[in-house]
Amino acid sequence: MEIIHERAKLRLMDNTDVETLFSIVEGNRDIWAYLISKMDSVQDMQQYVQKAIKGYGRGTQIPFIVVDQQSNKIVGSTRLYNISVEDKTVELGQTWYHPSVQRTSINTECKYMLLQYAFEKLHMLRVQIKTDARNEKAQRA
Repeated sequence: MEIIHERAKLRLMDNTDVETLFSIVEGNRDIWAYLISKMDSVQDMQQYVQKAIKGYGRGTQIPFIVVDQQSNKIVGSTRLYNISVEDKTVELGQTWYHPSVQRTSINTECKYMLLQYAFEKLHMLRVQIKTDARNEKAQRA
């Protein structure tokens, strides 16, 4: 599955993304500061990706890789999670980006695509956007 806009492309996360995702985090530890998973090694990223893929298989989340259309490089990740088909609710979050694309149109486009997908494709009635209360940078985004 892919969702494409002008600057950003979302595609499903898979096992081939582990090394690239970890290289983003390894060089920029502050982007992981507010996420709940430990991220000290490639193995930690492998577990993070596996958990996301299993959640997708159970229908409880849709983990995406964010690709910058200008460079065609992976620049982060975001997801729809805590999906409740019965209640028609979903949460949007667990978003993190390489510093080079923070405060660019990438995040705006990703949020737009995820909201559109949640309401128009998944037919959700409520979408919650979550961020850590201490993460002031994310709150301003």
